[in-house]
Amino acid sequence: MRPLITGFVVSAAACMLALGCGDDEPDPEAAVVWINLIQGATSQCDRATSLQLPDTTAPATIQGQISGTTREEDGAGSTVVDCSVRATTGGAFDITLQLRSPPDLRLLTISGTVSEGPGQQVRVSLASDEVGSLQQQVCEAEVTDLLNGAIWIRSLNCTDLSDERSPSTHCAATGGVLFERCQG
Repeated sequence: MRPLITGFVVSAAACMLALGCGDDEPDPEAAVVWINLIQGATSQCDRATSLQLPDTTAPATIQGQISGTTREEDGAGSTVVDCSVRATTGGAFDITLQLRSPPDLRLLTISGTVSEGPGQQVRVSLASDEVGSLQQQVCEAEVTDLLNGAIWIRSLNCTDLSDERSPSTHCAATGGVLFERCQG
């Protein structure tokens, strides 16, 4: 009986050393962001720009080419992705999505309680060296896919992102985001 137990222990130890069995790190949280700041119909926006992270693939990813495109990953360089997408009741999910990717983006935060479909409402705040600090309490979102740990907002529409320090600045924004491997 002792040789069988010893053989099992040696085999288990070899597996853990050789393959890292049971010690795999989970994939890091990841995000794709495509936001276009524009002049609204009745607004003053001197900060018109497009934020695309990752630079080359963000528009294609948000528009539907999900597979095989790159992501901003937590811990890659100075990038921080911190997100939570958790089911509540009745098909709704509480979301808190944050991305820091210096130097392009100091902080993007999107939060709220959403379900799949159009007409969802989220809070958005955006801070970067290029646009300053903008926020809006109610932006409209079309949530295309939603499950514990992941969300794809294919269409995000903010009509009045404003800067508290510059009351005359009001920008509109369109775009979308994808957050994956979040806390669920």
